[in-house]
Amino acid sequence: MTQTTLPTKRKTNTKLYAVAFKELALALHGPKNLSRPEIGEVTGLTNSTVSRWIQMLRDAKLVYVADYRRDSDRGNWIELFHWGYMRPDATRPKRMSDREYRSRYNIRRQKRVIITEKGLKHVST
Repeated sequence: MTQTTLPTKRKTNTKLYAVAFKELALALHGPKNLSRPEIGEVTGLTNSTVSRWIQMLRDAKLVYVADYRRDSDRGNWIELFHWGYMRPDATRPKRMSDREYRSRYNIRRQKRVIITEKGLKHVST
């Protein structure tokens, strides 16, 4: 009986792939939606490995984007992933317009505290 192997460009360690997949699947099956860095913290995998696995699982429609989150009030939206077969991705939140950014800035500016020579000056409308 002859054994056939698939041609590969590099030597792969199947055991490591299985362990990485198991850790990733356990993390994504939990009750909480996780971002790529959070998955890396939970599983102990590097960011590039997590990104590759997430992309492969999304192509196979096993993982979906459950939600989006920002760590601050400005900046990029972070995708939060969860395990689910053929589930639709959450819609990405709309970008704030320049007018919304300006109005939010003006509201915060009106509530500022200014330090003067005589002490603190509370500025409000």
